[in-house]
Formats: sequence, structure tokens, C-alpha cells
Amino acid sequence: GAGAAAAAATAPASILRIRVDRAEDSKTLPELMKPTFKIYTNVTVRTLTQHVIRRIAKTTGRELPPGEEVQLFLVSDNPIVAKRALNPTVRMEQIAAQVGEFRLEYRERM
Repeated sequence: GAGAAAAAATAPASILRIRVDRAEDSKTLPELMKPTFKIYTNVTVRTLTQHVIRRIAKTTGRELPPGEEVQLFLVSDNPIVAKRALNPTVRMEQIAAQVGEFRLEYRERM
């Protein structure tokens, strides 16, 4: 009923499915075996980057070399944000609110 809808609106955070693909210009990073991440909407870019790094390590069976940084880029059909690096403190819900449908790409920081 109406109560359930209201409860959903005040729920702490909903789940978002985000696809994170390897950028074509990445030199050293592998494709992820599982590119889809299920995360809470209040997760920041920095936290999601950590998840991506962990999954890269699982894929390659080794940790990233120290000092190798991974950067996430926003990829959207929205021309305003065609492909830009993301501020680490931005939350997924803020991105979704601004651009609607989106996915992310990762590559090593150039």
C-alpha cells in the first residue's frame, strides 16, 4: 500500500547495477570476467574504484603493481558527459540523477 511506497522512498539506499568495462585505450589492465557490479546508490566513485581494482586482481590472480592507479570514466549517450573522469567523492545516485542511464569504463591513470 501507500505505506510501503513511503518506506521505499526513505529506505537508506537502493541497489544499482552498473556495467564497468575496460576502456579501449587501457594499456595494462585486463577485461573483467564479470563486468556488472551490484552496488548501493550511495557508493562513491572511490569505493567503486576499489571494487574494480579487487576484481581486476581476481581476474589476473595478482595485485595491481604499487602506484598503478585505476581511474573510472563515465560513459553515456548524453553528449554533455560523453566521456569524462569522475570525481572520487561523487556518489552513484548523483551521477544517475544527472545523466540517467550510464555505464563506466576503467583504465590506468595516464
